[in-house]
Amino acid sequence: MTIVCAWVRASKRGAEELIVCSDSRLSGGGTLDCSPKVFQLPRTDAVIAFSGATYLAYPLLLQMTQAINSHGPMRDGVLDYARLKSFLLRLLNELFGRFDTYLDAFKKPEHNFLLCGYSWFHKEFMIDRFEYDHYANRFQAHPVVKGIGNFGKIAFIGDVRKQANHQLITLLRRRYGDASVLPNSTLVKRYDMEPFEIIRDMLRSAGPEDSIGGAPQLTSLCQHMISKPLGIFWPDKNSNDVFVNGRPVFAFENIDSWIIDPDSLKKSHKYLSRREPTFEE
Repeated sequence: MTIVCAWVRASKRGAEELIVCSDSRLSGGGTLDCSPKVFQLPRTDAVIAFSGATYLAYPLLLQMTQAINSHGPMRDGVLDYARLKSFLLRLLNELFGRFDTYLDAFKKPEHNFLLCGYSWFHKEFMIDRFEYDHYANRFQAHPVVKGIGNFGKIAFIGDVRKQANHQLITLLRRRYGDASVLPNSTLVKRYDMEPFEIIRDMLRSAGPEDSIGGAPQLTSLCQHMISKPLGIFWPDKNSNDVFVNGRPVFAFENIDSWIIDPDSLKKSHKYLSRREPTFEE
């Protein structure tokens, strides 16, 4: 299965950024710990992630990508995120309506999608869950409008989402005080990379039989409406092994990505950096 989290973080300078993070394990007849679960869409202001079996999720994701590519205003971002969300939800339900199976378990899938983007109309980041409603026999959109306490927007999907959410609340309490996670908290605080820290620690402790595993996948979406995958040293910087989109970067490859130390959260770049900025910048 999966753990995916999307949240809005703020830098010291006040800029906001949306981060999407997931594990990289697919299982079923075997285990592949380098599988993409966070996908950049053809337009640069939106990304989508999924949890659930790939037999259905992957073809649906590919059709979403092709559909966006086939319409210029949708591809170029002329149509706002709200129009993109409505379009993808309708497309998802039309496609699933053509899915035919003789297996009862497949007729009501346990799939969730997490659509994230920046709305130029509303001037804010948006996070929406697409969840399958077993009573309505269709996918429904559930907008994420708030976070934990007075923190920013955040959403988890996946089979260990409750465990991750509980660990995040514990971390926020320890770091910022109990009042920070109360529903009506007056403490104005924004996430930094705390959700990533939770997923990092869960993946480091995951075993071969667990439902999550592999390296974390990180994608960043900035207010200038550009999304980009981030590299990560895994399992730590001392290993000198870099992973992007959940898979190792091989010796014959050159990548143009900022690379994160999962412990210090400092970033470096093979070509651009002479120092190591932190996420706080």
